Amino acid sequence: MKGTQLLALFTVLALAVAFATPAEAQKAKAKKLFDKGVAAMDEHEYKDALKAFEGAYKAAPHWMVLAHIGNCHAKLNDPVRSIKAYEQYLKDGGEDIPTDEREAARKALAEQRRKVGVLHLLVKPKGTKVKIDGDTIGESPFEEILLKAGPHHILAIRGDEEEERDISIYSGKELTVRMYPDDDSVAAVVAPGPKPKPKPAEPEPEPEPEPEPEPEPEPEPEPEPEPEGVLSVNANVDGATVDLDGEPVGEVPYEETVASGMHQLTVGADGYLAWSDSVNVMGGQLNTVDVSLVGEDEKPERLSIPFWIAAGVGAAGLIAGGIGWGAFGYYKNSEGNYEDAIKGIPPDPATGQPYNWGNYCADGYVSDNPAEIYYCDSEWKRRDYEDKAKGMLGLAIPGTILFVAGGTMAALFYFKPEWFFGAESDASITLAPVATNDGGSLVLGGSF
Repeated sequence: MKGTQLLALFTVLALAVAFATPAEAQKAKAKKLFDKGVAAMDEHEYKDALKAFEGAYKAAPHWMVLAHIGNCHAKLNDPVRSIKAYEQYLKDGGEDIPTDEREAARKALAEQRRKVGVLHLLVKPKGTKVKIDGDTIGESPFEEILLKAGPHHILAIRGDEEEERDISIYSGKELTVRMYPDDDSVAAVVAPGPKPKPKPAEPEPEPEPEPEPEPEPEPEPEPEPEPEGVLSVNANVDGATVDLDGEPVGEVPYEETVASGMHQLTVGADGYLAWSDSVNVMGGQLNTVDVSLVGEDEKPERLSIPFWIAAGVGAAGLIAGGIGWGAFGYYKNSEGNYEDAIKGIPPDPATGQPYNWGNYCADGYVSDNPAEIYYCDSEWKRRDYEDKAKGMLGLAIPGTILFVAGGTMAALFYFKPEWFFGAESDASITLAPVATNDGGSLVLGGSF
């Protein structure tokens, strides 16, 4: 009995190993394909990633893989299959999905639903085979059919007869299409007829043909959306924050699909000088921004020697300009007073015109005419103040220039010393083509 019991025990163990090994092998195969898909996603090889994830799900179905499959379809601009994968992911994962990942999946699902429309396809007779864009979707009748926004071709096959229709689907819109046979004879051939009656009966009157429904007006085409681009931000500081158009969007490494065009991008971290600039995101391109942040301790001293030199120049200019403009105003005022005095001399009684003795008022000129003497004394004073005013302009103008230049340089040395000494955060931008212009990437935690 003891030998028989041992043989039975070994048999059970062998069967257990035989049945367990294939399952473990399938799981190992799925794990290998899953890791391959993750690596392909990191390299933006979305077709290869999709193939690997689908192989992993086939080998060992797990709800987590469905989210990655939905991700790939979204990147490959196939919102219909992406929606199906996300919905199955949420259904199968249920409460086992972490809250943040469930919310991310719902957000991605909503994003993909905005890219499809609903087709209500009414086809007669029942059982008509239908293809859309060359893919067989089944036999009528149909429920709602999700289609990606854009043009589509419908083919209805009734026996030997085919009917074609070109349609346009718009995002978030519903379209009803009716495809009925031209006459009842076609329907009679394709659809099974009634069973023969045992006794002949009077022929039933021909029913009046139903009026053809008026075709629904085609909606006006919506403008084609601008292609989107992928924005990827990296920095030399782990955990650096990323702000896009004034809103915090995450941390580096950051990658997301955004609308094409100009965006204000800011990258910063505690203890580092923030980098901020306008970035032109190109549609259909991977726009990579590599940011090099500079530490606060690397920022040059504000009160450096160049600052004090510039401040000194500005102060000297202020003093010289103040003295020059003050003296210029005083001399110009005095010159005007003597000019008014000359104008106050009564005109020549003989001619009735003002005296014009300016050419005779030379140094050493002697005259016994009191009016002429008064005139020349005033003219000499006027000329003296005129010369002094011109001299003060030679001090005021250079002083003003020195004040503006020195003050401006001092302010720049104080507020932006990194402009002159190179301690400033910087970035480089590169472009590369991507496979899609869609968003909705879903980042998952955990492992397969």
